[in-house]
Amino acid sequence: MADPGYFSRKFVLRAALLLLGSLGAVGSGFLMLRTSDLSSSWLSVPGVVLSREITTGTLYMGRGGATGTCYQGIVRYSYDSPTGRWVNDDIYYGGSPCKQGDNGRKLAEKLVAPYEVGSRVQVYYNPAYPGQSCLIPGRSGDGKALLILGGLGFLVFLIYAGGRLVDRSLSTGEFADRERQE
Repeated sequence: MADPGYFSRKFVLRAALLLLGSLGAVGSGFLMLRTSDLSSSWLSVPGVVLSREITTGTLYMGRGGATGTCYQGIVRYSYDSPTGRWVNDDIYYGGSPCKQGDNGRKLAEKLVAPYEVGSRVQVYYNPAYPGQSCLIPGRSGDGKALLILGGLGFLVFLIYAGGRLVDRSLSTGEFADRERQE
């Protein structure tokens, strides 16, 4: 009979992937929040809006495939830094999110509305990497979403692994074997 303290490879692989995925999401969320906070202290220079548009894409969720159309507001602008002229399209640090449905289209339209082609804008750029810039510095919600997703994944890991430990302990008689030996 196999030692009840060992778990199947399938269980260990699933638990490890769940744990690594959730920790990766939490780490990425913290990094995004920290870096987006730092964008508030970037240097600012005048820039010019080159174009603005609403793009459409398809959202994919897991194995289920396409779940619908999403809309993203894009504002392309140029600016000069000490290292040369740059062109970018990040409104927020990390880019603007792709939102789904009619409300997503309205949000994308509202996001690009203040930026007329040819108008002057204030551009915030990273002095260490002048090609990294945004029009609206500061914290974006993307990092928060990753933190929440990672936290939920970690909670699922605890329930999955904890339930398996309880199941192994109670159903295999691991504690009863110890009592018999004494």
